[in-house]
Amino acid sequence: VAIGLGKAVRKWVEDSNANGLNWEDVTAQDENGQQIIVLPFRPLVAGGDDIQILAHSSYAFTLAQAMVDAWDEHSRTIHDDTGQCLWRPTGGRLTTSGGIVCINNSYPIASAIDYAHRLLDNTKATYRGSGGNNAPSPAALDFEIITDGLLDSPAQRRMRELTFVDPDLDKRTVHLTQRPYAIGERLDKVLALAQRLNDQEARHALAEVQTALRYPYHHRLAIAWRMAKRHPFLAALLAGPHIPGHPKPPPLSKELTSDERTLIDRSWTIPPKTDNPITTILWDAILVVEETTRLQQETARV
Repeated sequence: VAIGLGKAVRKWVEDSNANGLNWEDVTAQDENGQQIIVLPFRPLVAGGDDIQILAHSSYAFTLAQAMVDAWDEHSRTIHDDTGQCLWRPTGGRLTTSGGIVCINNSYPIASAIDYAHRLLDNTKATYRGSGGNNAPSPAALDFEIITDGLLDSPAQRRMRELTFVDPDLDKRTVHLTQRPYAIGERLDKVLALAQRLNDQEARHALAEVQTALRYPYHHRLAIAWRMAKRHPFLAALLAGPHIPGHPKPPPLSKELTSDERTLIDRSWTIPPKTDNPITTILWDAILVVEETTRLQQETARV
């Protein structure tokens, strides 16, 4: 674990342009006047197969990605005394899973660590054994944004707050989240959508979308039509793809770029079998934007 963590930190620092690391914020001078780097995170536990890190949440996802990549690479180099790979059942590779909890500065760290473990358990339960023959389970990540107290598990909270039966869709179940995410393309699309929303959409419009996501399908479509002229990207995200037998969503604006259209296409999953729930990444992306906004406000107050 210590070797993997060291490689992850080096990889993360070397890729500072991609992870948004501001060198002015992390450089200082020691007692001899030499420049040193003070990284914006602290390992709390690094032993056995467990790593716990306290970090600024704006760096959490990129640091987790670096750790996954570094440990995957390192696991391929570990062999026994006979030169044989130790991980033959999984094709010579080990993968990692994790949980990220974003909290404010008044939330108890001990409670956050416990909740992060529950997110980790949720990730393992979702992806364990899904790698197929001679392959490891995919590296995966679950996350939660906490600004108040929590008494239940991640699954219970999401069932209470983010799951409902839509009367407009013949009482089909809707999950307003797709967490946990396999690290890679699935997580990347959420972070890409969050980046686009954070850079170009007004916060009041995002709040309106977040509220409307809990409405039945026809009500949600009506709000999307109303937003389409001033907020065409958000309107398309809110409406989602057309479901046969129901009113049509507003047409896509000609001003939308190809990248924006790709984000729209990936924002909802509507399985053909009606007993499988409809899911979306839109709520999760807005959560990431909310945390980014909160951090900017706290930094401004400091």
